[in-house]
Amino acid sequence: MLDAYVGDQQNPYRDAPTTPVQYASAIAALVAPLSLGKVCINNTSASDPPIINPNWLADVRDQELAIAAPKRLRRLMNTLVSKKVVIGDEIYPGENAPSNEEILKNIKDSRMTVYHAAAT
Repeated sequence: MLDAYVGDQQNPYRDAPTTPVQYASAIAALVAPLSLGKVCINNTSASDPPIINPNWLADVRDQELAIAAPKRLRRLMNTLVSKKVVIGDEIYPGENAPSNEEILKNIKDSRMTVYHAAAT
């Protein structure tokens, strides 16, 4: 749980709702993905950047976990304990993305890397 509005990961400060209440974002991360990316040397010059292909969510098992994550987070936010502090409806992405395809598209459009996967 982050004590901030995250939204689509593009610019949470710019895109945050302008209301006088505080926001929290329930987020999930794949900390041991099975999709493999690669880094390739572009040419013989060490000053040229490498070609990086993270290949995020290429493995179908990663896709399945990524789709299951927001569903689990919604269940968490609908518990009696969470309902005591939640005011209003889900803002982003909203509960109107019912199909797995729409959920996966939303995740692909808004993914980001994880900096503290081990809670450091």
